[in-house]
Formats: sequence, structure tokens, C-alpha cells
Amino acid sequence: MKQKLATILMVILVAITLSTTALAILEDKIYDKETRTITIRNWLNQPIVSLRLLNNTDQCLVNCYAIIEITPHIPEAFPKPIEIKLNDKLYGIKFLTKTNKNALGNLLKDYKIKVLSEEIYYVDVPDYEETTCKGYRLNNETGKNETYYYKCKKQVGSHKEKRVRKVWKEAKAIDLSKKQVIKIEARKLPMANVEWMPNFYGFELKEWAWWNSNWSYRKPITITEQSGNT
Repeated sequence: MKQKLATILMVILVAITLSTTALAILEDKIYDKETRTITIRNWLNQPIVSLRLLNNTDQCLVNCYAIIEITPHIPEAFPKPIEIKLNDKLYGIKFLTKTNKNALGNLLKDYKIKVLSEEIYYVDVPDYEETTCKGYRLNNETGKNETYYYKCKKQVGSHKEKRVRKVWKEAKAIDLSKKQVIKIEARKLPMANVEWMPNFYGFELKEWAWWNSNWSYRKPITITEQSGNT
């Protein structure tokens, strides 16, 4: 009886372990061109996380950026913050020989990953009290100035009030326990056309866009960042 119970418990434990592992195993990715969304799935065909390109500088001379919304569908698949990198071999120079690469250097000088975060700050707000003020006016009947009194507000001090605003903060790793909006900022050589391909959890996300120095690639920005005071 004890041996049978132990066997049952062992089977349950193995099943739980396999289920938990299955959540974290990433198998493939699919791309929705209309929404510019990449969805990564595990081997059970379950969506793990989606990454949607919100904005991209299709044309940029030196300073380029892309804004990406990351939505975790199974947050427990990401128990630790993860890094998002741009692979050196994908800096737009993969078609050059080794000699040419050494002479030219990286077309992409550097880049930063930033997260859209909430920042608390404080402002001075004036305090007023109601009082009686004295004024002067011309009496049209007598032609003389006269004094009159009226209700008014007078500043008697100030106090601090808390405000919240959206700001971009540089981050080495991204917490995927919740939805995040990230920004990839980079500087490239002026005439370089860079295929920017972030590496996310072992996947090269090459479906999106590039940064081109030619003005014919410039597109109007249709999605704007909603940052500011709230």
C-alpha cells in the first residue's frame, strides 16, 4: 500500500514538473504583418509572449530608435528579468568581408535599451486664503476717486503635491511579470543602412524593419508616445 502511494505521488510530481517546464520551453515564433506583432510560442503551441512594434524611425541619419510593446501571456515562464540585445553580426555588415569590416567598424556605434516607467515628482502648489482687499475707482457723478472693498484671495504659503509622469529609464534587463514598453535607442554611421534585429530569449527578431539613411524611406509617425504629467 505504501509503495503504491509512493508511486502515485512520484507520478504526480513528475507531471507537475513537466507541466512547469513546458511553460518555459520556447519552440517557435509567428509574425502578424498587419499588427507588426511577433508571438513566441512553446512546444505546446501556447503563446508565451508577444512583441508589437509601435514605432520605428524608418529613416534616420545617425540617431535611431524603435518602440516595442511586450505582453507576457505566461509571466511565470520568465521568473527572472531578461536581456534584449542587438547582435554584433547583424549590425548591417554581414555582407562585408572580414577585412572590410575591420576597416569600416560597426555600422551601429552603440545602443541602449530603455523601459517606459512611472516617475514620482513633487511640485510647489500655492495656498490661498480669502480676505478683503481695498481698491480705488473714479466716481463719475462727483468726479472724485473713492475707496471700495471687495473679496479677494491672498497667497499665504505653499505646499508640495505629488505628481506622476512617464519617463524612459535605461535598463539592463526587462521584468516580464507585467506588460512593458521598451525603447531601443541607437547611433549609427551617417550613411549606414542597418538591419536592426534584437535578440530576445534566443530568437532573432528580424521581421520588423531597418534604419535607413535615405530620405525616401521616411514615413509619417502614426503612433505617438503617451508620456507626460498625469
